[in-house]
Amino acid sequence: MELMLAGFLLTALAAIATPGPTVLLALGNGARGGMRGAVPGSWARPCRTSC
Repeated sequence: MELMLAGFLLTALAAIATPGPTVLLALGNGARGGMRGAVPGSWARPCRTSC
């Protein structure tokens, strides 16, 4: 269990430390509008590529 948590935390840290356009969009929208601003913006990229 502890090893799985450590792996998850390392992966999450790497994803945040090397932000792509979606992470930067979510951070900017979250800073301006809180959670209500960040969630729709974070779904824009996955919906655009899969639809």
